[in-house]
Amino acid sequence: VLALAGALSQFRVDDLSSRLEAFPNILVGTVPDAGHNMHYDQPQLLADVIGQWCGGQHDRVPMGLSST
Repeated sequence: VLALAGALSQFRVDDLSSRLEAFPNILVGTVPDAGHNMHYDQPQLLADVIGQWCGGQHDRVPMGLSST
C-alpha cells in the first residue's frame, strides 16, 4: 500500500497512526508543494509516482516524494 499526503494539506485525522498500522507493508510519502488535492497541485509528479508504484517499485518511497 502506498499512502500519500500533500505537504501543504490542512487535513489531518486523529487516528492516523492506528490506521497506518493496519497495513504491515505500507509506504507513506509526502508530495511536496501540494495540498489535499495532490492531483490538482502536482499532477505530473503524482502521475509519475503512481507509475513508479504500478511498475513494481514497492521497496521504497517513489522518487520525488519525501518519507514521513
